[in-house]
Amino acid sequence: MVFKDLMISMINIYMPEKPVVRNGMARPILSSHHLTRPLSDSFAINNLTFKVLRGEIFGIVGPAKAGKTTIIKLLTGQLEATSGIISILGKPIDLWDASLHEKIGILMDSIHINSKLSIAQVLANITTEQSLDPHSILILLDSIQLEDTSRSVSSLSYSQQLGFAIICAVLQRPTLLFIDIDAFPNDTLVLKKLLFAIQKLKI
Repeated sequence: MVFKDLMISMINIYMPEKPVVRNGMARPILSSHHLTRPLSDSFAINNLTFKVLRGEIFGIVGPAKAGKTTIIKLLTGQLEATSGIISILGKPIDLWDASLHEKIGILMDSIHINSKLSIAQVLANITTEQSLDPHSILILLDSIQLEDTSRSVSSLSYSQQLGFAIICAVLQRPTLLFIDIDAFPNDTLVLKKLLFAIQKLKI
């Protein structure tokens, strides 16, 4: 399956170093304790507890409307939980600061990029001193045929928009990457070339 092949490619790229072990116990890179988030008269997320160790690939599986995207939005601070504790890289969510956000990459199914902006404008808005060097960024853009950075995001095909979203997600060399994609486009050749370029650059 194309979807499976692409996800395996993403996993291979983002296999980080061995788990950090302290006092004989591996330290979680992400943890959730008794996380709750109501939805109307029911609970979308109810008493969710889990942990993810450095080096693990953790998947959330369920039918449509089961709350998978809600969980990711809670874990990334896009939504606020009614109760519970979320910690990333050892820091509770209410103590997050800019330095922590720079270590997290997020790729959501809905591509939240201002389509009126050009590729160059989007990159200028999110690039920092810790970002990939300009040459590496150009290699990634070239892999999905985005050599002309004056093009608006709205002019890109869906495959290119998704590819550009992946580039934006990995731009800061994230320690932790969240991926929430229900389906890849039918035209996956562009994305395969991008994933190969990411792997080659060892991002």
